[in-house]
Amino acid sequence: MSGNEFLRNLRNARPDVSGTRLNGCVQNVYSLAQKQHGLLTRAQALATGLSDAAIRARLEAGAWQRVHQGVYRVAGSRQTHEQAVLAACLAAGGVALASHGTAGALHGLPAGDSLMHITVVGSKAPRVPGAKIHLVTGLQPPDCAVKNGIPITTVPRTMIDLAQVLRLARLEEVLDHALAERLVSLGVLDQRLGKTGTQGHRGAGVLKELIAVRLDGSPRPRQRGERLFAQIVAEYGLPTPEREVEFHLSDGRTVYVDWVFRRVVGVEIDSYTHHSSLIDWSADHTRNNLLRAMGLTLLNITYPMMKYDRPGVAATVEEALVSRGVR
Repeated sequence: MSGNEFLRNLRNARPDVSGTRLNGCVQNVYSLAQKQHGLLTRAQALATGLSDAAIRARLEAGAWQRVHQGVYRVAGSRQTHEQAVLAACLAAGGVALASHGTAGALHGLPAGDSLMHITVVGSKAPRVPGAKIHLVTGLQPPDCAVKNGIPITTVPRTMIDLAQVLRLARLEEVLDHALAERLVSLGVLDQRLGKTGTQGHRGAGVLKELIAVRLDGSPRPRQRGERLFAQIVAEYGLPTPEREVEFHLSDGRTVYVDWVFRRVVGVEIDSYTHHSSLIDWSADHTRNNLLRAMGLTLLNITYPMMKYDRPGVAATVEEALVSRGVR
């Protein structure tokens, strides 16, 4: 079921109220709340046949607690993060889904922040205390999903949204995590980005570049990255580094570091193609930790970082050289 269908069904549902009217209404209300993390809306309660007076009586008695305007929590229900997210979606009204960092965290991506992000389809943003509303004119079915009873943007759409708000290095981290955990494929993500379009979507061009350097058949990012790093070294007057420097690790392995300055600061040009699985990723960390234990200050730099933030890369290398007393 898509996120759009989920919310429409949620708001339009009229449960069976056969049997004793009041008892039937109450039973259906609580049955609905059980499926919604202990939540229900005023509209849903009215749809079961409860009156305004019956709703007010339950609020006054403490059987229900107001979470947002027109959204209630059944007393005694567990107060969870998922409940808070769904409450915000219900309070937003219309078609509303968890998105951006909120959706990312629910999908298991390292993308959460302190805000509650809700995407709403419409022309006017509703006011939902504690939530950041992202207004869109429409969402396509492949962008919508339901996870644990919560309407949510899919992983591809979430990545597209995160590209608008995350810094490059963080976006790369989130993307590579999603790929390593098999939450999304490059092909599906590239397809959704193509359908959504890059024009008018801030950060979409950056995400497209991140995808391009990871897709098979694209120019090898290490080769391009090495050329670009050499340009940055010359452009910003950094000391000339050695290339492919050999190091003998304590575990008996011999490894090579892409660039090394004065034998104390190393730079590795990272790419997804060189650590595209969790095993590779873990092995890289073991290798790098052993290099650092030998006293090497090791910097990990990616092609997109160099392409979009040349001054930042140069400043990072410069700072490392100064901190090691060789600049």
